[in-house]
Amino acid sequence: MKKVLLSLSMLALLTAIAVPAEAYDKINTAAESSTAKKSIEENQNKYVEMLAEYVIRKEDGTISLDQSYHSELSIPEEFVDDIQNHINDLNIQVKEGNIVVNKDLSITTIKENKKRSNKVMAMAKERSLKGNVDIKVYWWGYGMWLDDRATRDMIRQHKAGVAFATLLAMINVILDYPDSKSVTFVSSLIAWFLQTTVNKIEEANEGNGVLITTTNLTFGFVVEPL
Repeated sequence: MKKVLLSLSMLALLTAIAVPAEAYDKINTAAESSTAKKSIEENQNKYVEMLAEYVIRKEDGTISLDQSYHSELSIPEEFVDDIQNHINDLNIQVKEGNIVVNKDLSITTIKENKKRSNKVMAMAKERSLKGNVDIKVYWWGYGMWLDDRATRDMIRQHKAGVAFATLLAMINVILDYPDSKSVTFVSSLIAWFLQTTVNKIEEANEGNGVLITTTNLTFGFVVEPL
């Protein structure tokens, strides 16, 4: 009987030890994931520049990545996977005739879609930001250019607690890709902006505005001065 009680006591002790250890492992995993994500954000531009050498533009206008990058580059695979998903989306729209990927890898939206997009974006901007704002679709992700006035107004609205992401999210359903993706990018960016500090953008603005970029909305946003 004593032996059974001793065994049960040992089992209880081991269980008590195992639970905190498991929780500790989860904390470590979360911390490592956060660190890895931050590293990807900080190196986004470098990774994109490295991958650009491996982008192949095919005869049908679609693009792909030369798989030799696996052995020749040291880039986190999750970062490349995110860009590959974006490329897949672009290729679908190329085949449907909505966009053109030019030889220099810039993206041209078909005139009819662009005209409709400009009208809706103008309405959105009138209700949201003062200043000039431009949305770009790249082969690797998205970018939002804000001049100095738009940047300062964005910061002002943040400090005033004005949330205008909902407006842009609503008009997302109106547009065709890539314009709808552009609006999704903007609404996601603003949602992020409203939840974070303005210091990063205030510090980046040197009087000419900022460029905010991301690769398919997974690894956060990179802010650079214009």
